[in-house]
Amino acid sequence: MHSYKAPEYIALDGPKAGNIIDEEKCTGVRNEVRKLTGKESKLLVSDVNMGCKSRISSALDAIFKEHDSVVVIEDDILVSASFVPYMKMMLEKYNEDDRVYALHGYNFGMDYKPTEVRVTKYFNMWGWATWRRSRQLVDYSMSEWIRQSELNKYRFLWKNLGSIVQDPGWSQYYKLMYDKVANGALDSWAYCWMYAQLKSGGGSIIPPKNMVKLIGYDEDALHTKSDESGLTDVDIEIYDSRVSIPSGELVYDHRYDKEAVRGMWEPYNQDYKIHRLGSIAKEIVTNGHGKKVLKALRSYIYNKRK
Repeated sequence: MHSYKAPEYIALDGPKAGNIIDEEKCTGVRNEVRKLTGKESKLLVSDVNMGCKSRISSALDAIFKEHDSVVVIEDDILVSASFVPYMKMMLEKYNEDDRVYALHGYNFGMDYKPTEVRVTKYFNMWGWATWRRSRQLVDYSMSEWIRQSELNKYRFLWKNLGSIVQDPGWSQYYKLMYDKVANGALDSWAYCWMYAQLKSGGGSIIPPKNMVKLIGYDEDALHTKSDESGLTDVDIEIYDSRVSIPSGELVYDHRYDKEAVRGMWEPYNQDYKIHRLGSIAKEIVTNGHGKKVLKALRSYIYNKRK
């Protein structure tokens, strides 16, 4: 990273209270980081465990106090040699274009012409870059989402997500995730950023070639315990941003949202349906709504057969 002549920040979380294994791992990581980094690197170290959402969000805020843009690389990915040069080039190119909310490094294996500029409604946190102006739109408390009625939540998500892929379940899945983040049941900063992107009406640029390899799917992960969609099978592709500069018009790629992103999510769709049936069953016990669960069961069986 030093060769790019840009300030380097490394954020490290602390161990969970009373967890000896955590303490040993955190100490080992900090020692290795200090060996590998020089005086020009700035360490953002927490002595206590802040968790995924607070650690990432506080690190980004610290960086945005000093800089207008940032390139984010987490420890569960590998990036190609072209990743940082591409991000720097695109950050400068779209610096004042409010239509662009963020830049992605992972593209689900989609293949585009080097000069194409494709945009998605989906926010991807696996190797990305953005600007302070985008951070200013993010509310980590999800207060506006909480204030919305259930009907307005569904309308918002159908308009921005579900209608694109023609699948109500796609909207319902994100409602479940947003509700979990809002009530503290899910420790995630990324859904807050995605919600802000949807509200802004902007989009994220998809890279012409995949520049990120996912290596964080295992039992030690917080959210990604297993890879049911083959995301880790997508390899890094060769792309020289010095030769092929994306220069076309911004074009929303609904095929990307429908085939790549929704295709990734599809294996987890069954988990959502099971969750929904459990909620309806609970309602039956409470209110005796037998017809409602029968309808849901028929819908579930129909979808399983499709």
